[in-house]
Amino acid sequence: QTEQHYDILDILKNLPVNYRDVFLLKYSSHLENDKIARLCGIQEGTVRQRIARGKVLIEKELKRELITHANRTAAFLDNL
Repeated sequence: QTEQHYDILDILKNLPVNYRDVFLLKYSSHLENDKIARLCGIQEGTVRQRIARGKVLIEKELKRELITHANRTAAFLDNL
C-alpha cells in the first residue's frame, strides 16, 4: 500500500499546475469550490472544470501504471 501511496503522490505532483492546485485545495484542504475560485481568482465553473479534468488525467495515469505493474508481474511469473 505504501508504494501505491507514493505512486498517487507522484501522479499529483506531475499534474499541470492549474489542475494540481485546484485539486489539492479541494481534496487536501477540503475547500468549497466558491472559496477555491476566490483564492485562485477564477470562476467557480473553471474550478469544477479543472477538478473534472484533473480526475481524468489522474485516472489515465493510474490505468497506465496498473498496466505497467501487471506486465511486470506477468514477466516475473513467466520466469518462475
